[in-house]
Amino acid sequence: MRGVVIQALFRYAPTVSTVKKNKKLSSAQQRSSRYFFCLASVVTLISLVGCFHQDELISPEPSFPVYTPRGRTLVKGIAACGQCHGSEPSPRSMLTGGRHVDDVYGGVTAPNLTRAEIKDWKPVDVVNAIRRSIRPDGGKLAAQHHLGYEWMADEDAYAVATYIQSLPTINIEHSARELSTLSRYTSGITEERPIVMGFVPSIPRREEAAYGKYLIDNVARCTACHNTPGTTFSEERYLGGGREIIAPDGSSALAPNITNSKTLGIGEWSREEIYRYLISGTPKGTSFRQSTVCPTDFYSSASLEDLRAIAHALTTTDSDS
Repeated sequence: MRGVVIQALFRYAPTVSTVKKNKKLSSAQQRSSRYFFCLASVVTLISLVGCFHQDELISPEPSFPVYTPRGRTLVKGIAACGQCHGSEPSPRSMLTGGRHVDDVYGGVTAPNLTRAEIKDWKPVDVVNAIRRSIRPDGGKLAAQHHLGYEWMADEDAYAVATYIQSLPTINIEHSARELSTLSRYTSGITEERPIVMGFVPSIPRREEAAYGKYLIDNVARCTACHNTPGTTFSEERYLGGGREIIAPDGSSALAPNITNSKTLGIGEWSREEIYRYLISGTPKGTSFRQSTVCPTDFYSSASLEDLRAIAHALTTTDSDS
């Protein structure tokens, strides 16, 4: 179909040389030719979009040997998947789910990522679950705790998918939440489900600040806790802090401002001090761990290159980014 339309477009499109050679064309005929060309262009674009299957909008499935190590580093590191999906909120726990998390609908149980069912999914199905919060059958998954992943690079999304599918099967079942139509049209009005279609490229790691910002926003998703909530009279502020966060142990704390503001944020911290905190949970000026909300236990298992990129990005991030 696409080939037919494209052939028709180039076969019938009036070129400048054709118009010049055929000076006998009336103004009406010339307008008609231009109209057909514009119409054919629109039809071509529609056919190109319409003929793509949704799965084709994501890059080809990778091989396990190449992607699994990177996936392991992300899942156990800055993506911190076990914070919700682990039997305990630890990078050393199996991803058998069962932990209670909250979203706009109330409570939901994090599912088991090692169950046999997921082994039968295609890698693209796992990527869609991560980035779009949907199952292969079209069923919707809790989206709030995946916000930010929609812009995870294909390379990283497939790495996470292949690692998850390489895990040994542990068939522990957890009850799935059933939402009523009323809930979807009342509580669900505020639910965000951003959709990004197509190929999402990787940020070159040599661009350290840009790569670090990508990790902050779309892998570690620091914004989920550290963005200042918007109100009726103000917009959400990037990494400005102030959101109440419930820790896995049930305690709560206000997420701090982590912009480079020297008065409100961490502008007095050096890049090395930020890196030290990420890897140990030890803030500037102290010698003991003080992190109960931030998943620094996971970050200590992350790629050192990734952590340094995050530290670099935070030293250049103001609240107006």
